[in-house]
Amino acid sequence: MIVFMSESIPEAKLVEPLKNVRFQVVDALRGFALFGILLVHCAQCFSSLPESLYQTYTGDPLNAFVAHVIELLFTDRSYSFFSFMFELSFALMMSRW
Repeated sequence: MIVFMSESIPEAKLVEPLKNVRFQVVDALRGFALFGILLVHCAQCFSSLPESLYQTYTGDPLNAFVAHVIELLFTDRSYSFFSFMFELSFALMMSRW
């Protein structure tokens, strides 16, 4: 855009500080991390059932596959991801203070 001397340039608007703005992406990622922790907790809690009851309800190969997928994708990653999200939220909160 070419601006000639006779045209007036609009003044820049002052930007308000982001003190009251929530970052929805951070909230969504924190919720995903909490869901991962809940999923891991339920998988670990229900795997400690008595052996006869556990084999009755989890003897299917599909259940074993799901248990391995949960262990592979969520067990260690959800705790570290939740810790990272806590640190990020804390840093955002301290930067607004």
